[in-house]
Amino acid sequence: MGGYYLKRDDVREKIKDVIGLYESGFNSREIAVKYKITHSVILKLLNTNGVKMKAPHKRKGIEPWNKGKEYLAITGSKNPRWKGGITNLNQKIRHLLKYKLWLQAIFKRDNWTCMICKKRGGNLEADHYPKKFSEILKENNIKSSEDAKRCDILWSLSNGRTLCLRCHNRTKQVRSRFKKVGVTT
Repeated sequence: MGGYYLKRDDVREKIKDVIGLYESGFNSREIAVKYKITHSVILKLLNTNGVKMKAPHKRKGIEPWNKGKEYLAITGSKNPRWKGGITNLNQKIRHLLKYKLWLQAIFKRDNWTCMICKKRGGNLEADHYPKKFSEILKENNIKSSEDAKRCDILWSLSNGRTLCLRCHNRTKQVRSRFKKVGVTT
């Protein structure tokens, strides 16, 4: 891609050539190298002449090397942020497919409506009620996600209700106040 030095004014005279190169597939940096001028001047010329800019990540014919692939080189203990597999049980259970299906079933059964304030939609959460999530884990001696998958009461629709974020936070506050006094809910 041989080129010759041009002044800014000379490039303005050659704008049709610049636009033609850009539309034929050259990117602005390649054009800048060809005309031996800065990349920003080329971009400014293209913009002022109404040329629609291409998204840099969507260049024609170029696909990311890792598209649709799991990067095994840094998974698990090979990852620099690995902390020895300390993800707590609560997180592991809440990321299970079975848990997500349970959430959807609760929302659908309750017609995406908060059971306390009757508001429909918004930021909804599923609450284990009347038996709390933590109580179920303790009573059934659940120590792993496999134990959780086998526990029927954890996935029972009769032990769940839909609450909006506000009402769910209020129920947590009430429970913590009762704990301070020594009353069980």
